[in-house]
Amino acid sequence: LGSGEMFDSIAPYYDTANTVMSLGQHYYWRRYLIDAVILAIPLTIAHDNKICDSGSCKAESTFKVLDLATGTADVAILLAQTIMSSVDLRDELRIAPISITGIDPSKNMLDIAGKKVSQKKLSSMIQLKVGDAENLSGVGNNEYNALTMSFGIRNVKNRKLALSEIFRVLKTSPRPSVSNVFILEFVSPSEGWLAPLGRLFLQYLVPLLGRLSAAGGHSAEYQHLADSIQRFPNSTAFLLEMSDAGFSNCR
Repeated sequence: LGSGEMFDSIAPYYDTANTVMSLGQHYYWRRYLIDAVILAIPLTIAHDNKICDSGSCKAESTFKVLDLATGTADVAILLAQTIMSSVDLRDELRIAPISITGIDPSKNMLDIAGKKVSQKKLSSMIQLKVGDAENLSGVGNNEYNALTMSFGIRNVKNRKLALSEIFRVLKTSPRPSVSNVFILEFVSPSEGWLAPLGRLFLQYLVPLLGRLSAAGGHSAEYQHLADSIQRFPNSTAFLLEMSDAGFSNCR
């Protein structure tokens, strides 16, 4: 469970299940993630392309974003759409074009992702590949300027290895205050008077809602998704794992 094969089996229901199990909140969480990426892009491009003279700039390189565990490419698509519609990024896009690569271990998820990317006419900006976060053998060292990963790191069997690979394929952030890794993940609530209700929701309602969205099937798969949230470390512990992998200024 948690493998590409598992997600192959639930791919047709994945988008609907996400909406149902998160009570529609995943749209807002992804928007928060994308807004953080958008803030970092101009600062990174300005640092990497220091060849502007008298107001004219020459493109030096492409700003490359890697979306790990891309699934059906919701983050990649939202990021591409936001970049293309952003007035604030027009100057940066003239300096350095932006490309997004989505990697996922599930071929069936990527098939759905490819159709969505094509329908939204984003194929020139988004490329999709089968791959595993624990073994990014097809990706070179320091190849990407930024990395996103939403609701995927908890399904990685060896997080230490995956974080090591993420560190390897990323360029160094232009300055400590500028993030280049953006990870969005569920954690089991542990504080506040609503925490017990949140844990009950995860334990009982999330698997049930998942099964309902999949027409009553795939009980084991949706139970695994709920259990994986409860097993995932809290934010403090996970940030320590990132620091151990070599990342700085984790927050």
